[in-house]
Amino acid sequence: MPKKESGQFLMAIKVKVNGLEKLSAALKQRFEGTFSAAFNLLLAKKAADIVYKRTKAGRGVSLTTLGNAAGPARLTPLSPSYIEARQGKAIYFTRGDKVIRVPASKSFRIAKPTFGPFGSPGKSNLTYSGQMLQSISIQASARGFRVYVPNTKRSGSSLTNADVAKLVQDNGRPFFALTQDEIQILVREIQREVRKLTRRKL
Repeated sequence: MPKKESGQFLMAIKVKVNGLEKLSAALKQRFEGTFSAAFNLLLAKKAADIVYKRTKAGRGVSLTTLGNAAGPARLTPLSPSYIEARQGKAIYFTRGDKVIRVPASKSFRIAKPTFGPFGSPGKSNLTYSGQMLQSISIQASARGFRVYVPNTKRSGSSLTNADVAKLVQDNGRPFFALTQDEIQILVREIQREVRKLTRRKL
């Protein structure tokens, strides 16, 4: 499961997917030092692109009891009250055990939020402003790669992008992981690269 580390929200896919872990061990034993930083950068870009496009389409991941990504899952829908607030139609607050709705009026205007390019009042795709998804970053070297949400500042918020990623993940909307099918996309890239390396060694 993704974790917060050194101010960054990391995708810990290597230790969470047994197939990739076994493949990595086999590759290290046979081809240690032969995968280039450029190839690992390609894998990192593909992993980040998979998460970005899936989440933008309104799909996260379902997690097993061990925190592994079991498969894709629709992100939790927005509540009707939250949609109304995003539409600027009403705000809600609690008083004791009661939930009170205050509708917008000429004398009580509710500011509508500024959405990102893929955000809308009723769409659950973690793109309220688009800043968190846009901030997904990658690092790669000959030793491997990582995909993470950096601890960068957000416009109009005291939270960082890493804070927001962890917040939505911890509140039942997991998205920052790869499913087994998505891992296989990377595995096929690795297999193609292995075949190239094998032909060069023959």
